[in-house]
Amino acid sequence: VLDQGYHYGKYKTPNGLDYGWLCDGQPMNSGQESSQRAGIRAPTRSIYGINHFDRNNACKSGSTYLKVAWKIDVPPGSYDVDVLFPESYKGGCEVQGELACTGNAKCE
Repeated sequence: VLDQGYHYGKYKTPNGLDYGWLCDGQPMNSGQESSQRAGIRAPTRSIYGINHFDRNNACKSGSTYLKVAWKIDVPPGSYDVDVLFPESYKGGCEVQGELACTGNAKCE
């Protein structure tokens, strides 16, 4: 799925699976989701999809930053998941509630 930065439930895969971005467990609002699509450094989204989680820190309550997540509904089962961290910060990223990377130099 090449994500375009929209809130969860706005688009479906060709197989009918909902996907998109969440802020604190809820679909992002239009101001938050525009943060996903911002940035002149971003590569062409039709080829690479989205490359930043909440680039402008729009998912927050007052001065408290909230969890940002990308979600896709898949049928129950076991899946292999690849997570790529192309930027220098990698700490705190989770996949299904499990820490995906500790943020050290060997984390890819």
